[in-house]
Order: sequence, then structure tokens, then C-alpha cells
Amino acid sequence: MISLYHIFVLAAAFVLIHLLWVVYRASVSSLAEIPSAGFLASYSRNLWTFPREFRGSITQDLPPLHEKLAEFSFGEAIGAIDAWHDRKELDMVSANDEIATWMPLLTNFPGLFRALSSLRCVLKTTTGCQIPDSRHIQDFRNWAEKACRSALLEKTPYNHNLIQILTRSGLPPNTSLAEAKENLGPGTDTTSATLAHIIWALGHNLQFQERLFQDLQNKNFSSDLSDLEAIPRLRACVKEGIRWTGAAAVMLPRLVPQGGIELHGKFIPEGVILSSSPIWYLRDAIAFPNPKDFDPYRWLTPDGLEISQNQLRDKFYIPFSKGGNTCIGAQ
Repeated sequence: MISLYHIFVLAAAFVLIHLLWVVYRASVSSLAEIPSAGFLASYSRNLWTFPREFRGSITQDLPPLHEKLAEFSFGEAIGAIDAWHDRKELDMVSANDEIATWMPLLTNFPGLFRALSSLRCVLKTTTGCQIPDSRHIQDFRNWAEKACRSALLEKTPYNHNLIQILTRSGLPPNTSLAEAKENLGPGTDTTSATLAHIIWALGHNLQFQERLFQDLQNKNFSSDLSDLEAIPRLRACVKEGIRWTGAAAVMLPRLVPQGGIELHGKFIPEGVILSSSPIWYLRDAIAFPNPKDFDPYRWLTPDGLEISQNQLRDKFYIPFSKGGNTCIGAQ
């Protein structure tokens, strides 16, 4: 009879073998000599943000964002505000957010993740025991699927939420559901992280903060988007905050086509997977001198009255990626 000990030994052996195979592939890959493209590429992009993000104390109140994004995506309140008022976390939201911390494991060791998922299913089937975070994630899925079924009903009033628009446009329900669920996580985490970093940075730059306050005061603290976009100092602050935070470190892989390609003087054979992270561009020392510093003045003319022109800077400013996969957050 296989014991729990044997299962853990087999899992550890699987991880070790897989890790050795990854190291071997990376060492013989044509990408090994290209900076930021080798074995630790998926982790190096995170090393840019972690030291800065966790220095000092930055607290984020996410429930209001979760509530707004839930209503926008599904047309229903998720209950985050009520839980917040009761000084509690909404378990199905916090468990869903926790998945993001496991992304390096999910992307680099998909086999291990599937094995762990299978183990959870076996435990639930044989013992009836369900790990709390698994139960909370299932609660979130049930809530999202209920909202999707409601959106499919003709009698449901049209209220312009994302899942309703997608389903009634003819998109398959499963695809609409996946899009709405995906919108809830990135819509809160990246936005809240960027806002927290900007507020923290302004707190350490009182002179710029005071000038920005005066600009907003001159507009009577208008909430009209056209008025806000007409304030160069505010635009510079937002752009620099997005660049400095680097909240979206995603890497979208591409497969080298038949015949291979030449990249910066190096030949890359066909079949090799290439990927790049926006953080490497946003922290480029040539396009953004002193890239680790929050410096909104890099976007302004010397008098601070206009956004300056800088072709290289603007070319390297790709926090929302490029091309057909540009993040909707760019809007």
C-alpha cells in the first residue's frame, strides 16, 4: 500500500528530475548567451519589482476594487465590501489572489501542478477532506458560473456588464466566463499595486506632490477624464508610476518559425520558444536613466508645462505589451 510518505518522495523525485532537465536544456540552448533570456528569465523579471515593492510598508485596501471589478465583469456584487466592513477577508477572493503567488511554479512546472491537483482530488474523494483554499476557489467558480448562467437568460435586464456583452455578442459561454474571471484578478492586482506605489512615491516627493495638488485644484478637482488628461504633471505621474511599478511582468512566448531567425547577431534555430517581459524595457538604463528611481520629471519639459518628446523613451514604454495582445488596461 502506497503511503503518504511514498507520495511525497515520488513528488520530490519528479521535481528534481524535471529541474535537472530544465537546467540541461537551458545550458545547451542558443538563448543561453543572450542576457535576460536564459534559465532564470521567468524569475529575473520579478527580481526587478520585489525589492522595491516590499521595502518599507505599503498597505492596500482591495475590497472596493474587487467589488467594482466584480460588478463590471459579472454584473453582480461579490460581497467584498460587506466582508470588509466586518473586518474580514472574502475567502473566495483572497484564495483566488493567492494563486498569483504560485505562477512561477505553474508556468515552469506544469506537471507538478497537475500532480498536486490530482492529489487534492484523491484526498477529497477518499477522505472527504478538502483543503480550505481549494474550497474557496470552488466557491468563486460557482459564483462566476451562476453569474454566467444569469447573463445567458433573455429575461435578464441588459446592464452592460462584461460577461453579458460577451455572451450576447455570440461568444461561447465558456470563453465569456474565462474572460470575465480573468478580468477580476488583473483588474485589481495591477491597478492596486500601481496606485499604492504612486501614493508611496508622492509621499516621498512632497515638492512634486504640492505642484500636482495645485494643478488639480486649478481644475476644481474635476473627475472628467478630458480635464485630467489635460494636466501634464498628472499624466507624467501616472506614466512614471506605471513604469516604476512594473505590475504586469507577464511573458508571452513565441515560437521561432521554420528556418530559424537571426536576433541581434545570434542565430536562433526553429522551434525555440522566445519571450520577453515589459519590465526589461521599462527598466532599461538608456531609455530611462536611473530606472530604479521614481522620476516623473523624465516625462516633462523643463518648465513642467508639457509632456516632453523622447522617441527612445516612448518606444521602450510598453507596460501593456505590444501588438495584438496589448492589455485592455491600456485604454
